[in-house]
Amino acid sequence: MLAESPVAAEAFDKLTAEIEARQHTLAQVRRARQLTQAVIGTNLDMDQSAVSRLEHRSDILLSTLRSFIQATGGDLHLIATYPDSPPVSLQIGPSPADTGNQRQREATIAPRGRR
Repeated sequence: MLAESPVAAEAFDKLTAEIEARQHTLAQVRRARQLTQAVIGTNLDMDQSAVSRLEHRSDILLSTLRSFIQATGGDLHLIATYPDSPPVSLQIGPSPADTGNQRQREATIAPRGRR
């Protein structure tokens, strides 16, 4: 159908490009914040080589991702979307720094906009 309408195809291509432009790797986030791996490592209590390995992982724990984002000055928000219902905001428990040495966190689910 998109091929039948040049205007629709162009709009689709533009939207796809915008979505792709907003997808970033951890390294790109760190660079955009003008931070070095060494600085992130200091914030996360790990050495620079561990930060490099972290940035190249394809699978990462949510608690690790949250810590990385916090080390760059941000906050992590997770939102699940479903085709037949409103978005759901997932709240992750406190970070290990907040509660000591706990390794696993439970996610609590609350409708988006309600807390």
